[in-house]
Amino acid sequence: RQREKRGWVEHRENGVWFCLDVTRCMFSSGNVTERMRIGNQQAKDETVVDLYAGIGYFTLPLLVKAGVKMVHACEWNPRSVEGLRCGLIRNKISPDRCVIYEGDNALTAPLLANCAQRVSL
Repeated sequence: RQREKRGWVEHRENGVWFCLDVTRCMFSSGNVTERMRIGNQQAKDETVVDLYAGIGYFTLPLLVKAGVKMVHACEWNPRSVEGLRCGLIRNKISPDRCVIYEGDNALTAPLLANCAQRVSL
C-alpha cells in the first residue's frame, strides 16, 4: 500500500481523497475552487477524457462527486499515476470506471477521439 510508504500522504477535500508522494509530486491547493466546481457538474452517466490527470485533481471529483460513468485519464508522470491509482482505491472507485493511459498525450489522445461528452485539459 502506497500510503504506508515514507513520503506518502492522503488529503481529503470536499469528500474526495487524494494520495501522493510529497517527495516526488506536488499538490495544487490553489485549484480547490475549480476541483469543487468540477465535482458539482451535472455529469451523471457521462464519459470524460482527462488529458492531464496528474494525481486525479479533476478525475477523482468527477468520479466521486459528479457521478460520471467513465473517465479516460491520461498522464505521463509515473509518480502521479501511482498517486491516481491509490486515490481510485481510497475512494472505492470501481476499476471499470477509470482507464489510465500512461504516456505522451500526443500518442494516447488520438486513441480517445469521439469517445466522450467532456474533455478536461
